[in-house]
Amino acid sequence: MEYLAPMRPVISKRLELGKKSCWLPIPARYRELLDCVRALGIKRIEDERDMRTVEYRSLIGVVPTEYNTWREIDSIAECLSRLTPGQLEAVKMLCAEFGLSFGGIGCFFDFIAKEKHLDMQEIWGKGIPVTFEEGDDS
Repeated sequence: MEYLAPMRPVISKRLELGKKSCWLPIPARYRELLDCVRALGIKRIEDERDMRTVEYRSLIGVVPTEYNTWREIDSIAECLSRLTPGQLEAVKMLCAEFGLSFGGIGCFFDFIAKEKHLDMQEIWGKGIPVTFEEGDDS
């Protein structure tokens, strides 16, 4: 059986269009995208041009800044959404104890991928499998 962690978004962004706004989790499910489109009143592709990200919120204490690219934000948010509650708590404590920025979390995932003999695509798609050494009773 293949390991696949459930997706629980950790980062969300507030989108604004005119006087309307909507919180959208990253990564968003299809239903959440549709709800946001309705809330913002987007009817045509042209309507999206004026839409902007106003702010972010996070369950781990650090949020993206204007220096983070959308690709970096999406990649890190996707990896975070695949973590178990214990793994997410560990990332939250690392951020707090070491003063990590949002971009610094990407380096953490690079390290974990190397140690677990995974690539970032595997973490992004499946999460980080929890395995123990032989003989470990955990």
